[in-house]
Amino acid sequence: GVKSIAFYLKNQENVTIEGNGSTLMLHGRISPFIIDGGKKITIKGFTVDYEKAFYLQGRVVSSTESYLDLALLPQNEYYFDGTTLVQKIGDAEVRFDENAPSLWQAFDAEKKRVLRDSQCRVVRFSAPAPDQTEKELFFVEEIAPKTLRIYGKEMQEFPVGAEIVFYGEKRNANTVFASGVN
Repeated sequence: GVKSIAFYLKNQENVTIEGNGSTLMLHGRISPFIIDGGKKITIKGFTVDYEKAFYLQGRVVSSTESYLDLALLPQNEYYFDGTTLVQKIGDAEVRFDENAPSLWQAFDAEKKRVLRDSQCRVVRFSAPAPDQTEKELFFVEEIAPKTLRIYGKEMQEFPVGAEIVFYGEKRNANTVFASGVN
């Protein structure tokens, strides 16, 4: 298929891209940098952001052993198709269900780093009343506008105030993809 790329560097040598503190704001499905071969390539001094995020993010407002409540960021666009959570990204949609494993990562918002020794987890969202013996199986419902209750096993490991990011899109547009670079 067609792939959109902002900067494509093929077999380049001694290249530095300096952003001087700027933000590269991207729109839609686009890879900022593809580096295909080459030597001594440096990319520095800027951040990459997307007009619309390809993930859902929120802050834990309560947690128990069996569920947590997550207040989503205001810019997150989503709806429910029956019991399936669906994220809207422009004209595209990402479905969070049993057939589409998602990645889930927790962060310590105060310290601005990954929560303790939290690892990125693969999770699946299911229909109501999931088999609670599977740690990666979750059920989600909306309990208030922009607030989700997510049921699962060992949810107390996510304390109030933690930030959780989860995404289900199989992205082919990473921030930087490099292959064959020395």
